[in-house]
Amino acid sequence: GHPAVKSPHIDKLAQRGVRFDRAYTQYPICNPSRTSFLSGYRPGKGPNILRDTTWLPMHFLKSGYVVGTIAKVAHTPEMARLCGFEEYKKSNKDIAAKVRDFLAENKKKPFFLGIGLSQTHPGYQSLPQFRKLYPPEKITWEKEPPDIRAKVPPVAFEGFLNQNLDDAARRKHIASYWAAVSTLDSYVGAI
Repeated sequence: GHPAVKSPHIDKLAQRGVRFDRAYTQYPICNPSRTSFLSGYRPGKGPNILRDTTWLPMHFLKSGYVVGTIAKVAHTPEMARLCGFEEYKKSNKDIAAKVRDFLAENKKKPFFLGIGLSQTHPGYQSLPQFRKLYPPEKITWEKEPPDIRAKVPPVAFEGFLNQNLDDAARRKHIASYWAAVSTLDSYVGAI
């Protein structure tokens, strides 16, 4: 992560697990990227192909694993069904408690658990104690190369990134995002 962002629990998890220093998303928007990761197909494949494939969680279910989801992992009831999730719930309430309950119930079984922590979606959700860590006026960034858009596919700038933010708005955006990452990190620590 970024050296200015306080994320001790994610950092600890990265030290204990496998860390990918050059991982890329398939698409800069949640649903297509998540669908790609769970289905194994790149974004843009038609719904019939997606309906006829074995999705990652369903593969685990067919292999004898307990499969569960907490919060927003599947975007639609159909996606939840294709994944083999028994319930379709998007609630972010008491995520850590739900994860602990799932782990306690399944500690002697192989499992796949999808956990949807959505704090870092635009409209960033953060707790006040983490907002205080990142005063917008102290946010800095390296200057982007003038030809950055020439070297990056246009789809990478869709959505929020397509806005031309002035420096003050950009600082506020970055500070909000960093506070959301630190909030998400606190949930990882609670889990």
